[in-house]
Amino acid sequence: MRLDLLSERLPATGGITAEGMLNLIGRPALSPMELVIREAAQNAWDARLVKKLKESPPPEFEIRLRTLSADQRLSLETLLPATAEPKAGNELLAQMASALPVRVLEFADFNTVGLSGEVDPSADRDEDRNFRSFFFDIGDEHAASGDGGTYGYGRSSLYLASRAKTIIVDSHVGGTEDNARRFMACRIGHRYERRGFTARTGARFTGRHFWGRSLGEGAIGPLLGSEATAAAESIGQPVRQDSRSGTTITILWPETGGRPLTGPALAEIALLHLWPKMVSDVGPLAMRIRVLEEGEAVNIPPVANHRTFGLFAAALLVARSREESLGARPIKLPRREIVTGHLSLEVGAPPRRSVEEPENPDQDGPSNPFTKGVSHVALMRPAELVVRYLEVPGAKADGRQWAGVFLSSDEEEIRNLFAEAEPPAHDDWVAERIVDVADRQIVSRTVRSLIPNAVRNAFGPRETDTGATNQAFSLAATADAFSSQFIGGAGTAPGEEIERSSKPRNTKPKVLKLSGPEFQSLRSDNGRPVARFRLHVEGATGRSVILRATAAIAIDGGGESSESPSDPVGLLPPEVLGWMSANEQVRTLGPDASPGSDGTYFIDVLFRGEYAVSLSVAGSED
Repeated sequence: MRLDLLSERLPATGGITAEGMLNLIGRPALSPMELVIREAAQNAWDARLVKKLKESPPPEFEIRLRTLSADQRLSLETLLPATAEPKAGNELLAQMASALPVRVLEFADFNTVGLSGEVDPSADRDEDRNFRSFFFDIGDEHAASGDGGTYGYGRSSLYLASRAKTIIVDSHVGGTEDNARRFMACRIGHRYERRGFTARTGARFTGRHFWGRSLGEGAIGPLLGSEATAAAESIGQPVRQDSRSGTTITILWPETGGRPLTGPALAEIALLHLWPKMVSDVGPLAMRIRVLEEGEAVNIPPVANHRTFGLFAAALLVARSREESLGARPIKLPRREIVTGHLSLEVGAPPRRSVEEPENPDQDGPSNPFTKGVSHVALMRPAELVVRYLEVPGAKADGRQWAGVFLSSDEEEIRNLFAEAEPPAHDDWVAERIVDVADRQIVSRTVRSLIPNAVRNAFGPRETDTGATNQAFSLAATADAFSSQFIGGAGTAPGEEIERSSKPRNTKPKVLKLSGPEFQSLRSDNGRPVARFRLHVEGATGRSVILRATAAIAIDGGGESSESPSDPVGLLPPEVLGWMSANEQVRTLGPDASPGSDGTYFIDVLFRGEYAVSLSVAGSED
């Protein structure tokens, strides 16, 4: 059987090219294998039948690593005719020409809806567009769903995981209709031009190629029915009966970064990133995940009994309840009464190095965050895909390991804010992605201060060697406020320039330049919190310059409060303690200083509440 080939043309007005699509995912910290397993598993979870039909069996997800037989390789070469893309840089052509065995990585899900909906990309839009969204559409957003996949770009990871940038997809949408089974292949290569006899007869191509059945007029669709079944089984994709609805994605020649790829390495990745899918409140509804290497099952330890992930699983069950009486701590923004989510913590045994170290350190396994033991909070939205593991130093539970889960609020507004903060790879919460400043603070304060503070408060202060309370804990509440105001230098006044008041005629005025005060650190001075700022001065050498530092309370949104004791929020105002030069040779008490020379100076500010300080500095000349 030989498939029809369609190479996508670039419209005359331009459009996104294949390289552009692959670049949409950015530069995530996760490995290609981690990205693609997370993406495929989340797609399967979103498509689970039980979400629509409560009596349906739980979804199943298989990760299959195998080598094509000689007959399967011949079928592959017959199915995919060569593209007109130039040979130079054509990854598929290079792999096809190799005499090495053809290894494939497959993701097969069962008891899912499959790639349902209309298959003709030119047909009228309908509500069910799973097939067309997967193959043809770029950038469709469905943020309101809350099920992950907010950007629609994650499927780029499927192509990036293939050295040939090619995937083959078989899907069964259930039932016995002729179009229930769909089979199609796609490659994301490189844009190119095909020159004609004249400038008008040439054509430009995006670099995307589709193999299926021609629908005429520049459109292509999948093989359907028995043809699709025969094509899928000819290359060894799983056999599917009517009751085995779902999708298989075959990634040709998986990209391993030059390291051997094995079933145990894939099992480690699955456990690290997919354990929430294996945790159910009632047991049978959790996703069933299997790893197969050359047809043999690879052991994935049960999550509930795992030394590390058992702690996370127990914490997740509590966080899902969102019940404070059960241990789900609400995370609230101070003074705004906004609950951004719930945190749950579980304490286990002391760390055991042999357990936390990866079993396959030289293979393409996960970047293990637990090499020094578990003291992390798994951050996730209600979609329950781990965004990242947030380490919280200084929060040890009597030397024992602990694990936490923060589950962001299911309120639509808050849920969508955390979704907006995620890059296309869904591997972090980056508050700076949010345009609105107030909304940005909801995410930044939650991650950078409120969650760590809640953890430290839950475990209590650690004692230092001198017996004094650990400063990191004693300043936790104030660090919360500072972290939300001083991201990227926010919260301090800009620098200024002032001209010398008396200057000789016919000479350029000498200018005093002050950088904006930059927040440096917090410390405890006899139990009182002190903030230190840094300021750079130019143009003061040899002049009688007086600098005055003015401190005020920085309120949410980046503004400042009144400096008087009758502050509108009822807080005592901050006080400038004094100045110190970088070489510590100049020390001045109080808000005024005469630097006498250019250089860097530090300003210490005492404050008396859980707020951040905004500092401004003005200069004048005697």
